[in-house]
Amino acid sequence: MGAAASVVTKGQCQALCGDLFDESEWDKQAVDGVVNRDKLTTVLSTLTDAFLTHDWGSDGGTHTKVSVVNYLLQARGITTWFDQEKMEGNVKKQMIHGIDNARVIVVFVTQRYIAKVGGPNAEDNCQLEFNYAARRKTASRMIPVLIDPTPALKNPASWNGEVGFVLGGHLYLDLSGAFDDDHLLASKVDELVAKIVSIGGTPLARRFAPESLSDAKEQAKYVPSPPVVATLQAAPVLSAPTVSLASLTKEDVGLLLNALACSKFSAAFLENEVTGEVLYGAASVEEIKELGMPLAAKARVLFDKIAEFKASGVPTTLLLRDKTKLSTGGASTPFTTAEVKTTDLSSSNVASTAKSFEDITMALLPPEWAAVMKYKLEVNGVNTLSKHTLSWFDSSCSVSAANGFFSDGNYAAELKGTASSRAMRLQAIGGRLDKNAFLLRFRMKPMAGGVTPLAAGRFPWFAIDVTTDLCLALSCNQGKDVFVTQSDMDAITVDKGFELHIPTDVNQSLRDTEHNQLYLYRPDTHQGLFHGYLRDIEMYSTLPASRKLPRITDADDPDRHRLHLTHRDALVEGLTIAFHYPNMAVDAVDVVTGAYFDGNYYDDTELDRNLVVAGKLGATFSRNKFAVAITMAPLAACCVFCMGSYYRWFGLTVTNTMEVKVTFNNQRVGLVVRQDREMVRLSRERWHDVVVVVDGLRVTVLIDGNRMDEVSLPQDFTYTAPPDADNDMFLLNYSCSGCFHGFMREFAMWKLS
Repeated sequence: MGAAASVVTKGQCQALCGDLFDESEWDKQAVDGVVNRDKLTTVLSTLTDAFLTHDWGSDGGTHTKVSVVNYLLQARGITTWFDQEKMEGNVKKQMIHGIDNARVIVVFVTQRYIAKVGGPNAEDNCQLEFNYAARRKTASRMIPVLIDPTPALKNPASWNGEVGFVLGGHLYLDLSGAFDDDHLLASKVDELVAKIVSIGGTPLARRFAPESLSDAKEQAKYVPSPPVVATLQAAPVLSAPTVSLASLTKEDVGLLLNALACSKFSAAFLENEVTGEVLYGAASVEEIKELGMPLAAKARVLFDKIAEFKASGVPTTLLLRDKTKLSTGGASTPFTTAEVKTTDLSSSNVASTAKSFEDITMALLPPEWAAVMKYKLEVNGVNTLSKHTLSWFDSSCSVSAANGFFSDGNYAAELKGTASSRAMRLQAIGGRLDKNAFLLRFRMKPMAGGVTPLAAGRFPWFAIDVTTDLCLALSCNQGKDVFVTQSDMDAITVDKGFELHIPTDVNQSLRDTEHNQLYLYRPDTHQGLFHGYLRDIEMYSTLPASRKLPRITDADDPDRHRLHLTHRDALVEGLTIAFHYPNMAVDAVDVVTGAYFDGNYYDDTELDRNLVVAGKLGATFSRNKFAVAITMAPLAACCVFCMGSYYRWFGLTVTNTMEVKVTFNNQRVGLVVRQDREMVRLSRERWHDVVVVVDGLRVTVLIDGNRMDEVSLPQDFTYTAPPDADNDMFLLNYSCSGCFHGFMREFAMWKLS
């Protein structure tokens, strides 16, 4: 090895890439018969296992389903090209690049997708994607996945146009009935992963990250591989001169290992004559292990430090034989995400260490933060801050004052049943938790490795993992960011009980208050069910009132608002006010100009639905004629309001593309608002005045003082809700967990007197 390991020869590249090797690409990138390893990494990073082509759907519903599948594929180690948001810029160029660099094309089949691909619009994105993929990859590398429950589509003979011509003779994977069943969906996605691998070969993440394979031996063939571990950046060493890593002798390397708390490996490194030049050329964690450091967690730590030393040099303070001679006073302490106190969980020993643990926690806990959950787990599963009670499977779990909550990890079968809908989940805390600022603490005694005692979110944005070799790891963003907890550069092993608190500020891929519920298992895969003891689970976070809110830069137009009021008053003439919130900034924390709704308060209403009731209209309310008016600044797709929590017989939504839709009968009937037959789109972060009047079958909509095209309900339309039932107005739709996301300044409703 040595410095030459920073470049790759053609033979090495062919061995590494296998069937991915491209002769023309090699000729383009190679200089003097070699390619710089960084350049090779850059080229390989453009490749994906699968390109996902789909239609967004009229209301974004299809896109949401495909987003779920995309999450699950990524959780299983499949790299994807997926249009998360509407593409901007040179859309065609992005499509071509994505398809050309994908191993497999996954086609999500719906009736709307079939119609678009076979339609007259030659510039339609679905048509462009499908036809280009069919030409470049051929049908042999295309996987049809049915997600439309329309019965006729179960027979591929009904797939007309280009989709039927190319894929009609192929076996398809049916996911159309899986989205309401987490276990079935997970099983179907496993099948999809198997199909992708059978066509495209070993997933790229495994092919080019061999260091991740050592822990994968304990996993099933197509379940998520353990993510490549990335340690937290150490705090900077006190200012000192540095030397080049490549200049270190084998004796210097021994001193360096001692300074990095890896002294027990020094003898092996000396015997193998490992110099700084050898370390500089190490290209993977596997190579570090081969040098004489077989412990994967330790090898990972050293590999990350090597990258740091290559960039900035090795501080000479790490090469001294007598650390007491340091003129700077003392070595710096690496920053870690956790302070750990090992202990026995029996009641006799907990008391002796509780004070120090409490002191550590309180020192890190900002005084203005508030507790959002406290589960003692001694005699029951009650959250002492609310009415919520944790439920579990009695066949596998129990709770006692002596040992806390115990799980034997054998409840996989129970998770498949209907009784699992609330089991093993702590209270959903919605907007009370800020992902960017929280502190989690708990006590745990694992009885086995390869388990996950706590995970946040259906597709975990944060999880606590105990690895197969009993190291503690913090996983963020579905395993994309993983941190092994360390103390003095040693990976922490948890073969005893221990107390743990975690202050975190890791960037998350979700909104701050989205999917804020803790599970005692991984809900996306059901893998690594925890075997051991838990107790004293507590979480703290910032107060919602203290958080920085989005700013509305759009200045309100008084003339437009006056026009709105004039037309609104004319439309509601003869009706009686049912409720009216004329100035929602009053008594609100927000200092912009309206009350702020974060779009994620569905979970907050789990124990009390009255939290989101704007008005109770009662059994005498008439649906023959009524009107709703709202002044709002939407920030994203959302449910604005909804009548009824069960039947949800009337509502207003803003779609992913900011179109306005009036819905009836739990969204079975949806009327898209148009002006001069063109769909109307609202602007994000801008104030809009909206009025909806329902008069029999006629629906009139007013936006920003302008009258929209009048629409009518079908002649045979009837409300599904009985006339005297479900007449409460909610700022939430309970069928799709839809909440309002944005600012609201005025909200009112009128009814027949």
